[in-house]
Amino acid sequence: MKLLEWLKYFACGLCMGAADIIPGVSGGTVAFVFGIYDSLLKSITSFHKKASSLQLLSAIFLGMALSFLLLAKLFVLLLNEETSRAYLYSAFTGFVLGASYFCAKKIKQFSIKTLLAISVGLIAACILTSPEKSFKKNEPLFNIPLNIQPTAKNSSNYDEESHALLNVPQSMLSSMRAKRIISSDTLLFSQEEKMEKPASECIKESSFYGLDLWVFCCGAIAISAMLLPGVSGSYMLAILGMYGIILGYLVDCINGCLAGYIDLFAFRQITTFILGLLFGALSFSRLIQYMLKHYYEMTFSLLIGFMLGSLRALWPFYAFTYEISPLKIEAPAALTPLNPILPSLFSPLFLTSFALFLAAFLSVFCMEYIQSKKQIKGPAV
Repeated sequence: MKLLEWLKYFACGLCMGAADIIPGVSGGTVAFVFGIYDSLLKSITSFHKKASSLQLLSAIFLGMALSFLLLAKLFVLLLNEETSRAYLYSAFTGFVLGASYFCAKKIKQFSIKTLLAISVGLIAACILTSPEKSFKKNEPLFNIPLNIQPTAKNSSNYDEESHALLNVPQSMLSSMRAKRIISSDTLLFSQEEKMEKPASECIKESSFYGLDLWVFCCGAIAISAMLLPGVSGSYMLAILGMYGIILGYLVDCINGCLAGYIDLFAFRQITTFILGLLFGALSFSRLIQYMLKHYYEMTFSLLIGFMLGSLRALWPFYAFTYEISPLKIEAPAALTPLNPILPSLFSPLFLTSFALFLAAFLSVFCMEYIQSKKQIKGPAV
């Protein structure tokens, strides 16, 4: 593989990484729009046989890794401010809509079967991206007394009178203990049992040979979603209640390295997550490749449905509240969307958001035009 070609895949990896940080945006969509989706799937399933596949994957994944490292903090800031969050989601809504059109051009003739596949994909994506669907809502919740005074004020999940953090899911307790926010003897109030219990009795252990099996499974699920255009891996993590936690681990690792030390707990969790990503990629990519080979138009119809259905998760305008992260007690409160709203059509927020939406939508057509020109010219001799 020539250097310029390697750099092209590296740049695609940068864009895919930036997209995957945003809940609701699929890195698979970016790969599809850039015209490398098929090559990516083939390389994942054959990297152990072909050196060129390994080179392609190294370029893409190095680009994604660098994007995560450079943009994790930036996107945390952007997603934690109401106006910038609306602008970001408006741009990606335009991008996903444009990608849906780009995907539809792969289908020569729509039929009842293809329309049915679109409907199935659309319904599935709507269910997966439902804001009401959250596994952590099924978990036992606890109120936790804090020894540290949070810096954030007026947080909806903090009671200033009792100095307690409210509605903390059980899955976060082991991480809070590992980060010394609580100890095994800390008395937690169980909302389910209406009584105080030591943290040691409330924590659900899920580690095996030093690996957190839940984090591993979340990695496998996330990469499976990332490989589907229209299905966001980061949004799947949000549904599982792990998006903020994983992003927090990544930021902890970055902060530790910049300060000259390694946060061993965060490093272990990120390593476990990466192993889950690798397992999911190797398993799920083969299924998608088989579908594209034997059911080409039906598969693309399904992908169109996935992308259109994912737009539900990308609505940019919400009423918000602020909550303290159980793993970031001393950090500013995080922005948490409550209910979708529609601002005034002539407000600066709506007009700027619409301009960004339109620019992103048209950018897909520009990329398609550039790709078509390259195909007409053919490969350089």
